[in-house]
Amino acid sequence: MVSGNAWYAETAQVQDWLAILKDPFTSQPVLEVSTGSFWTNFRTYRLLYLGTCWAVAKFPSKNLGPTLSYRILSLSAIRLTRLEDGKLDLEIDGRSIRGVPLSPQLNQHVASLIASGV
Repeated sequence: MVSGNAWYAETAQVQDWLAILKDPFTSQPVLEVSTGSFWTNFRTYRLLYLGTCWAVAKFPSKNLGPTLSYRILSLSAIRLTRLEDGKLDLEIDGRSIRGVPLSPQLNQHVASLIASGV
């Protein structure tokens, strides 16, 4: 059985990160990428860079409804590549999302992440 103060503190921290990812008005620097189509289903991925890892949540659409999945991933599980046309290729734990258009705000955030070596 898992118990102890450290386990409770870690669980609380992971829940706090999820709350940040669920909040569309958070002041935290969240990377948000929407993908899909009518045929393949719309999905929104929200990623929070935590320095030593990433918190990643997947939602059914832009409205951030119920969480479809939520994972804490190692730094190597996320790859950001800025393309020459200004778009972004994103890889999340082996799943590629290609040609993501970047808003000015997202572009600035991605630039700072890439500059920091992410």
